[in-house]
Amino acid sequence: MKILNFYKVFHKSFLIAAVVCLGGCILTSASLRTGIQQENTIKSVPVPRIAAVKPSSGDLFSSVSEIKATFIQNKDFSIYSLRKKSPFAVFAIHGGDIERGTSWLAEKTAGDDWSLYLFEGYGADAKKYHVTASRFDDPEALETAAAAILGISIHASRDSGEAVCVGGGNEAAAALASSRLSAAGFTVEYPCRRLPGKSPDNIVNRPALKGIQLELTQALLDRLAKEPEYLTQFTKELRKAAEDYMKTVP
Repeated sequence: MKILNFYKVFHKSFLIAAVVCLGGCILTSASLRTGIQQENTIKSVPVPRIAAVKPSSGDLFSSVSEIKATFIQNKDFSIYSLRKKSPFAVFAIHGGDIERGTSWLAEKTAGDDWSLYLFEGYGADAKKYHVTASRFDDPEALETAAAAILGISIHASRDSGEAVCVGGGNEAAAALASSRLSAAGFTVEYPCRRLPGKSPDNIVNRPALKGIQLELTQALLDRLAKEPEYLTQFTKELRKAAEDYMKTVP
């Protein structure tokens, strides 16, 4: 009973502190990006609800909703959404310090003309903000996906070497991406057997024609960050594959 009373007092104090902080905390992270930008050509779309489920192995939380209820947005984590008049939407749902380098690569891939969604967690223990792609229920991510035709998601894998594993629900588009990246000299695994990314609930598969999921090793992400020409080649081939695929769509 004493433990229960202590928990109630602590929980109430935490909520009060969180409300106060939301009203006046000064953001200190230099890399913190916030905001939702939307071209006036994009209309609001209905967002499907995702049922609450237990977290997958390794995840502390089963949804973004739980993270929002526990931590402070624009301090512990941030959400950035930019919707363009484009058939493509690029996602980095494990950005910032969760999977280092993914949000940056997603930005480079989206460029100035594709829609972009970033969820970024901060700090040495940022992996606690990891929510698996099939349970990622942030409304902005779902709306960005619903407004697109083809999705592209950037993730970091735990594999060794400099390689990218290509999966996703749109097999034709994924095959094109794999072929172009491989021809450009990148080490590619396709289909991605360990992380296929085919679930219809996966955020990258919620656009009209589903999407391409890329799992890059940390070594490859680091090299792309250090070598601008290598990065340009990677994003060029990936974008060209998506554009070539769209030319085949009636």
